Amino acid sequence: MDNKENEINIIYLGVVSSFNVQKSEITISDSPIELKNIKHEIPVYIGYTKNFMQNFQAKEIIFYKKYAKLLFAETLSAEKIKSLVRMAVFIQENDLKKSNPKTILPEEVMNFEVYDIAKGELIGIIQDVQINPANQVWIVENDEYELPIPFSENVVKKIDLKKKQIFIDLIDGIMDLAIFKLKNKQQKSIKRRRIFDE
Repeated sequence: MDNKENEINIIYLGVVSSFNVQKSEITISDSPIELKNIKHEIPVYIGYTKNFMQNFQAKEIIFYKKYAKLLFAETLSAEKIKSLVRMAVFIQENDLKKSNPKTILPEEVMNFEVYDIAKGELIGIIQDVQINPANQVWIVENDEYELPIPFSENVVKKIDLKKKQIFIDLIDGIMDLAIFKLKNKQQKSIKRRRIFDE
C-alpha cells in the first residue's frame, strides 16, 4: 500500500527469510526487539520499503529468541508467499503496544537525556540507537565523547518517557567504551608532547 507510513505509525519487525506454503506462514528474521506473542488478528504490512507495502492480515505472530513466525489469516498462493522473501515486515505501533505495553522502541528514546543515577549528573543525549542480537545499544553524545549504553537491567535503572530522561548506573568498565572526539584527542596529544618536550 503506497504511503501507508503517512497514515499510521508503523514498527519494523524484521525481514521475511523463509516460508511454509502449506501453513501460510512466514519466518521473520532480524527482529530488532524482543516481544511477547501476539495471538489475535492484526493488520501487517510487507514490502521492500515503508512507502511501498502490501496489506495483509496476520492470525498470530509467535516470537522466539532470534526470529518470529507469522501465520496469515488468509490462505496465500505459493507464488504470492514466495514473493515476500527478503521483504520487510511492519505492524502498527498501537497493536504492538497492546501486547507489549512495557516495550521500549528504539525511536522512543531518541534525543532523551541520560543521567548518572548515582550523581544526578547529565552524561549526554541519545543521538542514535543500534540494534544487535542481544539488545539495543544507545549512543549517548556530549561535547567530549560518544558512549554506547547497552539497554539492559544492570545498566538502565529508570526511564521517564514524559520528561524524556533516562538514569543509568555507570558500572565498572562502561566508560572504557567511550569514544573521544577528534578535538579532544588532539588536545591530549598536544599535552603529552609538551610534557615530553619539557
